[in-house]
Amino acid sequence: MSDENIRSDSVALEKQKTIRMALIVVATLILAIGGFYVMTRSDGKSNMVVDLHKGTFTLSLDKPVVEQGNVRTKSVTDNGKDIPVTEGVITNSAVVGQLNVIQQASPTQFTGKNFINKNERFLFTAPHPEYWQIAYNQAGLQDPNIPINYISNPEGAHLNIWREQVPAGTTIEQYVAFKVMQMTQAGLILRQPLITYDLPSGTAFLIITNPVTMGQSYIKMVLEPNRNSVFGATANYNQAISTPRAIQDLVTMVSTFTLF
Repeated sequence: MSDENIRSDSVALEKQKTIRMALIVVATLILAIGGFYVMTRSDGKSNMVVDLHKGTFTLSLDKPVVEQGNVRTKSVTDNGKDIPVTEGVITNSAVVGQLNVIQQASPTQFTGKNFINKNERFLFTAPHPEYWQIAYNQAGLQDPNIPINYISNPEGAHLNIWREQVPAGTTIEQYVAFKVMQMTQAGLILRQPLITYDLPSGTAFLIITNPVTMGQSYIKMVLEPNRNSVFGATANYNQAISTPRAIQDLVTMVSTFTLF
């Protein structure tokens, strides 16, 4: 082989190296700008990974989202037991960004240890999703008396997720006062409920003695001023037949109900 051919081959090889390096650089820049990607393991479970430029944050769908996102909680005491109630809105932009692109989320099924309704942008923790069934009704988007989602078990415990339009400028305290007055007039509550507020996130958590089941009812309400709406989760169980596990699941679901 002549020296000229050798030099020609060397030049071609260097060009190929340059092209490969350019492609790697471009791919790296795309990942950096995009900020996230999805990794699906062979078992069908997923992790969402986002580059925060100061480290990598991973959101596992097999764990409660509110715990991974360090959502702030406030302790509420019910019959001597503390209930950690999350603030009503997830403000961690990395978590919200990943939730926006989750493909597995559906308004008719659980996603790992979570229920995520991407359409209406709310979620809650589901410790034992295998024991609960989900119903979805789009009519609830317009009628607050129809649940958007109805989560129930065979023991009669259930969680209703609902939405109600409110006038612009309504505060969460004004809304709660109105709803308590409505429930009192309708005979749905026996005495003034225990109410805990988290005003920065527009959240209220109510504990009520249900006059029908004589069990506790829990209501979490979250004001969403950008949509002139209040989203709520109402949890009920039957004191006579609901098991302690079902009651604890129900309390966890309602107390972690959160918008994003």
